[in-house]
Amino acid sequence: PKLVAVSNMVAFVNPNAPVYPRLAQGKVGNEMTVTWTSGYGIDEAEPFVEWGPKGGAQVRSPTGAYTYKLGHSFFNGTFIWSQEYWFRASPYLGQNSLQHVIIFGDMGKGEADGSFEFEDFQPASLNTTKQLIEDLNDIDIVFHIGDIVYAMGYIAQWDQFIAQIEPIASTKPYMIGSGNHECDWPGTGSFYQNMDSGGECGVLAENKFYVPAENRANFWYSTDYVMFQFCLAHTELNWRGRSEQYKFIENCLASVDRQRQPWLIFLAQSTRLFFCGLLCGRRVI
Repeated sequence: PKLVAVSNMVAFVNPNAPVYPRLAQGKVGNEMTVTWTSGYGIDEAEPFVEWGPKGGAQVRSPTGAYTYKLGHSFFNGTFIWSQEYWFRASPYLGQNSLQHVIIFGDMGKGEADGSFEFEDFQPASLNTTKQLIEDLNDIDIVFHIGDIVYAMGYIAQWDQFIAQIEPIASTKPYMIGSGNHECDWPGTGSFYQNMDSGGECGVLAENKFYVPAENRANFWYSTDYVMFQFCLAHTELNWRGRSEQYKFIENCLASVDRQRQPWLIFLAQSTRLFFCGLLCGRRVI
């Protein structure tokens, strides 16, 4: 290669500014949560969200479009803001309507030019992301059910992934589940005592994304969305009979009102939940 030019010094206006919002369903059907990335700790500035309907008063309504901005309030009375984002609220729970739900797993991340790539073995993730962005107007909610980044202990890889999905996650609820590459590590309580998470032990997934779980360390949860109830299991924690997770799954599947929400969807990252051979002593289907 031959050097042909050198640019002026390039610097960020504020490298700590809030970026990469991730929307997620709250614990009840009419709640929306947002998580974001920032260089400011809570001992430096107070995080908050400014939101409201496009051009309207700050009230909630089904299917309404809302704008929002991420902010930090400093103790000297000044503020810093993100750019403005928007999302559309869902219809009422149980409302007879059409939703487009996207469910996938094992995506990973990639880079167009590979200039900052540590281990480039998910280049096809760019195709998936590109297609989701192209179809964004026809998508209502996304479920990425485990093996999210394949960072395996390299934390910067999570930031790259979050930047990659920002056009999706800033506009649509982006719900995640945990897989072996987020959770598994010897001696940490994971059901399978392997090293697939690279030492992350579920911590990165639990803190980078919100899920409406009663105990986020367990990472199994249910969420209601219009005519759907989703029951999302954690295949890397104990799910056998009489376990805490087994009771959750049993209750989640039994408690849905099928008149109000006829679509009951069970999600899990790994098929090991259903067949485990000699490890469990019997086949479970």
